[in-house]
Amino acid sequence: MSIAEEPRREANVADLETIGYLVHCCSADLLNSMNLVFDLGQQFFRRPIIEKRRNATLSPLDGYRDIGLEYSRTAKRPDLAESFCVHRRYRGRIERDFDQLALALYDAMVKCMQQLDRITDGVTIALEEYFKSIRPPRPAFQCNSASYMQLNYYRPKEHRRQILQDAHEDGHYLTFTKSTKPGLEVRNGPKEFVPANIDEDHILVMPGEILSLLSGGRIDPLIHRVMADRTVNERLSLMYFVNPNVGTDNTLKPWIPAKQEACGVDILQRAVENPTRFGLPPLPIAAPE
Repeated sequence: MSIAEEPRREANVADLETIGYLVHCCSADLLNSMNLVFDLGQQFFRRPIIEKRRNATLSPLDGYRDIGLEYSRTAKRPDLAESFCVHRRYRGRIERDFDQLALALYDAMVKCMQQLDRITDGVTIALEEYFKSIRPPRPAFQCNSASYMQLNYYRPKEHRRQILQDAHEDGHYLTFTKSTKPGLEVRNGPKEFVPANIDEDHILVMPGEILSLLSGGRIDPLIHRVMADRTVNERLSLMYFVNPNVGTDNTLKPWIPAKQEACGVDILQRAVENPTRFGLPPLPIAAPE
C-alpha cells in the first residue's frame, strides 16, 4: 500500500517510530514557496548545460551540480539527477557570481528553508516530549546553519537504469521531501518497497541516522530509493536535509539511552562526517555569514 492510500490524519511524531515516516500538512504559504521553487527550477534545468555550469561554486553544497558526483551506495553508480543546492553560507558570493534566474531560484529556496526551520523546531520539541514525557520550552538544538536544501532534476527517459537513485538511508537528522512526479519509494519491510505518493498539500518527513542515534535506536532511518517512470519526461524533487547546528564547543546527547552498539558515538561529529558517505564534503563547522 502506498503512503497516499493511508487515511489522512494529523501528523504525530510517534509515526516516525511506528510507521517509519511523518506526513506533514503544509500551510498555503509553504505550498506557494515550494511551487515557486519548482517553477524556477524547471526553467533553470531546461537551460543549456554551459549556462547551468556558470552557476556553480567550488562547494557542492551551493549552486549547480551535474550528474556524477553524488551517489547513494557506490561512486560507480552515481545518482542520475542534476542538482541545485543552497547552504545559505555564501550569499555574498552567490549574488556576485550567479545570473538572475539562478539567484531567484537560490532566494526562493532560502525562503522555503526558513519556513521548514520553524516546522523543524516544532518537531524537535515534540520528539523530546515524546521520549522524555516533558515538554521543553524550546528545541534542544536548532538546525538553521548546518542544514541545506537540494533540488534534484531527473530525466527518466534518458537513462537505461531503472533505479535512478539506489536504496539508502540519509545521514541527516530529518529530510523533508516533495516531488512533482512519482518515483520515490520507501522500504516497507525487509525487502518490499512501496510508492511514497502523498497528497498535494503534504510533505514527507523521513528520519535519518542522526535521529536514530538521538532516539537510542528506537527510530530507524528510512530506507528509500528513486525509480524511473518511463512515462515521465522530467521530475523535480525538493529535499531539505536537516542537521543540528555544528560548532566547535557544542555536544549533542541522545534523548534516551543508546543501544549498546551506539554507545559513545559523537552524534555531532557523525553529522559532520556523514555527507562524505555520498561523495559530498563534510558539513562546515561555523556559523553562516
